[in-house]
Amino acid sequence: MKKRLLAVLICFSLMVASALMLSPASASAGEMETLNYGVIAPVTGPVAKFGLGLLRAVQIATDRINNNGTLGNNGPGILVNGQRYKIKIVSYDDKFDPAMDAIGLRRLSERYDVKVVQGPIAVPHVMSAMSLNVELGILLGSQAGSDSLQKTGNPLIIHDRIGVEWAGIPLAEGAIAQGWKNGCIVADGSNPGWVDQGLVFKKRFEELGGKILSYEKPDASMTTDYHSIMTKVKAKDPDFIFISMLDPQLAVATLHARDIGYSKPFIFNSELSTETEKVVGLKNLEGSVLNIWQYL
Repeated sequence: MKKRLLAVLICFSLMVASALMLSPASASAGEMETLNYGVIAPVTGPVAKFGLGLLRAVQIATDRINNNGTLGNNGPGILVNGQRYKIKIVSYDDKFDPAMDAIGLRRLSERYDVKVVQGPIAVPHVMSAMSLNVELGILLGSQAGSDSLQKTGNPLIIHDRIGVEWAGIPLAEGAIAQGWKNGCIVADGSNPGWVDQGLVFKKRFEELGGKILSYEKPDASMTTDYHSIMTKVKAKDPDFIFISMLDPQLAVATLHARDIGYSKPFIFNSELSTETEKVVGLKNLEGSVLNIWQYL
């Protein structure tokens, strides 16, 4: 936890300094100025736990900088070229809808004149924001589990890649520990991070002697019915199905697997929301393995 918080503080400080270079010069050196720092994250909706974790991490970093200064700089605030600044967080809830991220970026720019934004989370959401950030002159600090964002040529992005190994490898080792010898994977084909995580899981599981019988990659942003996919998977008679998605698609895929008569365990790349537990039913989740993570 301390290492993660230190990483947030360092990244946050670098982005704040970059924002100050993008901002107009202060009119009154010596007085404490305010710099608006944007955050775009899902703080409501099916994956609010991730957005709230990010927002909390940024708020902790903000409080420390405003009270104690940055690394090597006594506070309060951040000191750049003799001018001292305090940081104010302004946030936008994208409700985990990619269409909302570009809208949120423009709103933060027009209402608060932000020059730097932490977020969004996940590849489709970051891509939405990247369609507009250069035009608005906004530096993005994104979080996603894929290297694809670093290859776009966007000059105003600092990408915090969430390594797919953090879940794929231990989940594969956990499957072997359960005595499971073969399985199937259903990953969200619209999200490179979830596809990569499935591949990491597959590689480690097979290194340990297991076998992956099929790897399905439906576009979870477009798919609402998983019955045919799960029927195909069930026909392979796997010991488990590894579902690499987020809510609410994860809940739908799980429920449809039970609908077609699949009765064995699941492995989930993410923790389940309370809503998913209600929709799917705890009885339908018995014996399953899942990953739990937070920003802090």
